[in-house]
This record gives sequence, C-alpha cells and structure tokens, in this order.
Amino acid sequence: MLWPGAVAAIAQVSEALPDVAWIMGWPSGIDQWGRMVFHNSGALLPRDIIAAGLADAVHYRHYVQQESTVWRKSLYDTAGGLNTAFKFAGDWDLWRRFAKHSELVHLQRNIGAFCTRPGQLSADISGYNDEIDLTIPRDVRAYRMAKIAKNEHALRVILADLNEQGKWRLYTRAC
Repeated sequence: MLWPGAVAAIAQVSEALPDVAWIMGWPSGIDQWGRMVFHNSGALLPRDIIAAGLADAVHYRHYVQQESTVWRKSLYDTAGGLNTAFKFAGDWDLWRRFAKHSELVHLQRNIGAFCTRPGQLSADISGYNDEIDLTIPRDVRAYRMAKIAKNEHALRVILADLNEQGKWRLYTRAC
C-alpha cells in the first residue's frame, strides 16, 4: 500500500535530487483490515551493511522494506535486474547489488506499507533466511559484520527531508 502523498514526494525527490538512485521511506506495515501493525522511522541501513548482505534482521536489525523502496531504472539495469532463481530473498539480493553501485537514501516520510494477510509467501521467514544462508553463509556474514562494526565511517547513512523552504535536502548521519 502506498501512503497518501507518496507518489508526489517520490516525483519531487526524483526531480530535486537527480543523482539519488534509490530511496526508502520509513518501514511500516498494516494488517489485512488496514490497521497499523508497525512503523519504524528509525530504520537506518548503511550502504556497507546492505552490500555485505547483512540487512537480514539476523546480523543487522533491519531489512530494506520492499514496499517503501523505489529506484531508478538505470540502477536496476546496472545491478543486473532481479535474480529469478530466488523464491523468497530476491529483494535482499537485489538490494545487495544496488548497494554496490549506489547509496540508499532514507527519505524521512512514509512511502509504502507492508500488508500482512494469512497464507502469504513472505510469512515463510525460514525460507527467506535459508536462501540468504545458501547465498552467503551465516558465519561469513558474522565475520563481515564484526569487520564493518569496527569502522564507524561504514555505519553512516544519507537521509533526505524537506527544509524550511520546502526543498529536498540530503544530509549524513551516523547510525
């Protein structure tokens, strides 16, 4: 589900910040009746974390939320598009490859919400984790996490919000 004003905000950011290749708004979710079940305005994912395959909610506390993420086609093409060999974790793989080419910009607003309902494919979190583990084993990811955690420069993110004049601006923040 897209939040009200999301499409207009995405268009404004796209025009105002032409060098930004992909953005993620605040992760949020609703249930099958439209009730908010979670909202996380503090979900920040550093580029090095994503590129190393650590945005898995095992080694790093957040996922890149598909429903709150948009990107330019040029980045999608550069990254090689979606790997259809994945049944569950194709988005995790795509984000990892995006991060090798571009910084994820964290838009300080809602864009989309994950919708939960009985029987959905994403309810199989073990299938998702198994695919990630087959791609990059947990011990390898644990080693990468320990290495990145020692580098405070690697734990920074780029955010975008509206300034007092209503113009989109970028700034950097440590996690």
